[in-house]
Amino acid sequence: MLSEVASELVTIHGQSEQIRLKTASKQREALDEFAGPQHQSLVEQYRNLWAERISVESRLDELITQQQERAREAELLRLGLAEIERVSPQANEDEQLFAESQKLANVETIRAGVLEAHVRLTGSEYAEGDGASAIIDLLDGAVRAIGSISEHDPVLEALASKLRETQFTLGDLAGEISQYMDGLESDPARL
Repeated sequence: MLSEVASELVTIHGQSEQIRLKTASKQREALDEFAGPQHQSLVEQYRNLWAERISVESRLDELITQQQERAREAELLRLGLAEIERVSPQANEDEQLFAESQKLANVETIRAGVLEAHVRLTGSEYAEGDGASAIIDLLDGAVRAIGSISEHDPVLEALASKLRETQFTLGDLAGEISQYMDGLESDPARL
């Protein structure tokens, strides 16, 4: 519109001035300059307010985005917490699970060691023919030897009593190891 009105009023001379005056921004500049310093002050004030509006709008968008991200994160945390509660972990469960995994990873080594201990204690048919006598058999022989002469000396009677007590303890221990082996044979994960 300015172009139509101004074409009758003003002719601007200069290199490419006619082309620039056809653009909307140059027309506004020309009109603002024509309006005077008071209008220029209002235009400057408007530009500052517009820039502030853009800045505030940008900050608002940023805050909304952050709020949405926090809401998503909170939901993920709620879901994670619900999953943890569903599993119902117990105190020190991680240590127990680690210990169990170590046992399972070494089940063959444990089986061999338990079997050897059982053979050494009882001399059972599991023996691999290494010629070693069972501790319980050796202890039984020692109990009989000391027991047959203990009536002659009270010190020997006390030693015979200790040997019998040790014999019973080792017998109980051999029974527990045997039970452990039976459980190991039926369910290796039972370790």
